[in-house]
Amino acid sequence: MQTLNRTRFPGKQYPTKIIQFGEGNFLRAFIDWQIDLLNEQTDLNAGITIVRPINTDFPPSLNTQDGLYTTVIRGLDEHGDTVKQSRIIRSVNNEINIYHDYDEYLQLAHNLDIRFIFSNTTEAGISYNE
Repeated sequence: MQTLNRTRFPGKQYPTKIIQFGEGNFLRAFIDWQIDLLNEQTDLNAGITIVRPINTDFPPSLNTQDGLYTTVIRGLDEHGDTVKQSRIIRSVNNEINIYHDYDEYLQLAHNLDIRFIFSNTTEAGISYNE
């Protein structure tokens, strides 16, 4: 299997207009998938910067694949027919690990193009320190 990267799988890159807190499966397979479809079918033209809110290197950062990953949809459609679709998600521009790249994270506040912020972090990714 080929490693995903933008050299092997070129395509349009979108300007960062979305900050997403959390790198988990739900956000990637639901929100990012929808953003990818909207980019393809409308003029949304929005790239995503993912902020990893926990201090771990697992799963590996999407930066190792230039933000690309595959979503697989399996199940039944509205007619009861079996569906199996694979899609390379191209809307993620980069991932920032807040513990390693804090200055880069702070720079997001200066991006005047940001239009949306999504978050689905659990208590493991949210903390308050006095």
